[in-house]
Amino acid sequence: MMIGVDEPPEKFKSISNGHFFYTPSKKGLGENPPFKTQVLIENFENNQKEKVLEWVDDYCRLTTYEISIPPLRDRSLAPEGQTGLVVSFLFEFDLIKKIEEAGWYDEFKKEVEDRILKTLGNSIYQE
Repeated sequence: MMIGVDEPPEKFKSISNGHFFYTPSKKGLGENPPFKTQVLIENFENNQKEKVLEWVDDYCRLTTYEISIPPLRDRSLAPEGQTGLVVSFLFEFDLIKKIEEAGWYDEFKKEVEDRILKTLGNSIYQE
């Protein structure tokens, strides 16, 4: 996910370097029962969309993010007073495939983006 922020790179330099991994919660994904991905996939047809999104909400709060801030290495990569971030994390392809087959991939993508922004905004990048 690419995120454009109306803040200069210097604001981010005080928090981190140009590339790092970040886990918002010490709890992490681990072996927590809500993260039995295979069970969610195998029973996908029996789960309501809201149940899948609840799972995604927890996943986004507990997973590890890889964050890259290219303007910290090369200032010419963002306009003056702005910063671009590249945020990613690993996710289960088979679940994405099920969601796409069910016809709500675009909605899902937007929901994940919102959850990522909320998670990062309430943790490492909170005001």
